[in-house]
Amino acid sequence: MMLDLTQLLRVPHVDSGLKFDISPDGQRLVFAWNKTGRWELWESGVQELATASQTASCLTPELEGSKFSPKFSPDGTMIAYALDIDGSESYHIVVRDLNTNISTDLTPQIAYAHQPNFSWSPDGKILAVLSDKHGQFALHLLHLDGTPGRMIKNVFRPCWDVTWSPDGQWIAIEAESTASDRSIYVMPINRPRKTGKGKATKVATTQINLNAQNPSWSPDSKFLAFSGENGEWHDIGLFNTETQEIIWVNESIGDDTQPAWSRSGDAQRIGWVHSEGARTSFQFKKGSDVVKQKKVGDGVHYFPQFTDEGVVILYEDPRHPCDLWKINLEDDSIQQLTNSLPAELQGAEFIQPEEVSYASKDGTQIPALLYRAKDSTRAVIEIHGGPNWLYQFLWDPMMSYMVSRGWTVLAPNYRGSSGYGKKWQNASRYDTVSYTHLRAHETDSYLVC
Repeated sequence: MMLDLTQLLRVPHVDSGLKFDISPDGQRLVFAWNKTGRWELWESGVQELATASQTASCLTPELEGSKFSPKFSPDGTMIAYALDIDGSESYHIVVRDLNTNISTDLTPQIAYAHQPNFSWSPDGKILAVLSDKHGQFALHLLHLDGTPGRMIKNVFRPCWDVTWSPDGQWIAIEAESTASDRSIYVMPINRPRKTGKGKATKVATTQINLNAQNPSWSPDSKFLAFSGENGEWHDIGLFNTETQEIIWVNESIGDDTQPAWSRSGDAQRIGWVHSEGARTSFQFKKGSDVVKQKKVGDGVHYFPQFTDEGVVILYEDPRHPCDLWKINLEDDSIQQLTNSLPAELQGAEFIQPEEVSYASKDGTQIPALLYRAKDSTRAVIEIHGGPNWLYQFLWDPMMSYMVSRGWTVLAPNYRGSSGYGKKWQNASRYDTVSYTHLRAHETDSYLVC
């Protein structure tokens, strides 16, 4: 069956670049979905037996612009989200009152941008946002009552993510570091000064290097979980705010990212996304228990969030656009919560790629994905950008279209790609061209063979 590219490009999906959210009572989901052709916010129940595709409601159809990254307020009565009015990604920060259905732009008529990542204060009165009002993305506090916002921390590097601790005494900021690496800054806020001999001293901001990213606070605010380089791979670390010591939850082959804590207040239960090559899974453990693993399928998982009996997670693969799924960790059942694939494509044949490798001129094995078309006599070499990115088992309309038309596609994860360890990713640092475009011809002999 030959697939139509226009039809494939119009298939909607739930946004996987930014997070969805679950209400504080664990009953409702809110997420960004372009089901209607526009990026809108949708809400559905977590426990409903019917799929969210049938029961979800669009929250913000009256507002122009694309909406992303929704976050419930601590009491569940409001949702903050990022609004892209004109497609420039110069996001506004908007709050919607779920009782009155009134949305208020907290940043109207601005001539600067915000990151689409922000965090509520525990009392729900302030948002910690990342604004480039002063020329570089830095930490600002944005008050819901209209009090003028102010910058409270500039690390003099572009900031990407921010999260406020549940006890209100810390804010963690993820920012760029050396080259393409990241760091996390743990900043005290509203925290009593340390006392000892002499006068009280201010608690200092702590920088976590280790290419640290994805900060996530434990329910008791004692630990900050993060993904950081622990040797060759990214593992999940726990930063103790009192002792400033780091312990590692796991040490494995493969990258572990996007940590998430149990919502029940159990500070010992933590989960994360585990990546090995081009596929990922969800892993979790409690205390000193062994690591357990679950997955929806052979594809890519994103942003896990615990429920009382399981985990809600984003998932996609070459046969399924990104949707929300629920994995029951007690009985291993899996439920698809949204269904983005149109009915007319449900029976279509989508080719699953093979993980292969081929030898470069110096003998190094280059990992790649091979989309093998039936009876194919022609091929395409697809080079990814980044370079800190990689081809994975993703929903990819262009790949599916080419394979259905008889083109075999080879997608190399050349030196500089993420997902294959620190040494591989850093191999092209400061010499990107040599390891990408000039070495793409090394795939020719593999395809001929």
